[in-house]
Amino acid sequence: MASPPGGKSFLFFIIILAIGGLAVAVWLFPENTPNPPFRYDDAGQPQLQPDRLKKMEKELDKLDEAEQYALVATTAGWYACFNCPDTTHIYLFPGQIWKYGVTVNGPDRYPRSFYKENKLQYISQFKGTLQECLREEKRKIYHYPILPENVKRKKPILRPPGNKKDS
Repeated sequence: MASPPGGKSFLFFIIILAIGGLAVAVWLFPENTPNPPFRYDDAGQPQLQPDRLKKMEKELDKLDEAEQYALVATTAGWYACFNCPDTTHIYLFPGQIWKYGVTVNGPDRYPRSFYKENKLQYISQFKGTLQECLREEKRKIYHYPILPENVKRKKPILRPPGNKKDS
C-alpha cells in the first residue's frame, strides 16, 4: 500500500507540533514550582521562608536527639563480615554484636526488611547529642577487640563484623 503524497512529512510536522506544544505548556504551567528560599519583610529585609525555617529547625533539633545503637544477631548463624582477615562471613550467636552505629532516626535507620533479612535486632545503647553519640560509637568500636565474645574466638577481629571501618 503506497503512502499518500506528503504523508511522512505531514506526520513529522504533527510530531514536531506536539513536542513544541508540550514544551510551551511545561514552560507556561510548571508544576510544583518551589517557593523562593526567602521573602522580604515589611522593612525590605530578606527573611527565610517559613517552610525553610521550619525545616532547618527540625534538622537542628535532630542533632540534639541522636542515639548510638548496636545491631545484634537474633539467631545463630553466618553473618557478613566486612573486616575478617581471611573470610567474608563469621558465625554469630544470638545477642552478639554485628555492628555499632549512630542515627537520628532510631530504628527507622534501616527498613524493617533489612533487620528481618539479615537476622538483626536494633538496640539503642546511648542517647544524646550527635557528637556525644559519635564519641560513644567510637569507644565501642575501638574496645570491640577486648569484648568477651571476640576474645574467645580462635581468630579475634579488629572491629564488629558489620563495621567496615573505625568510624
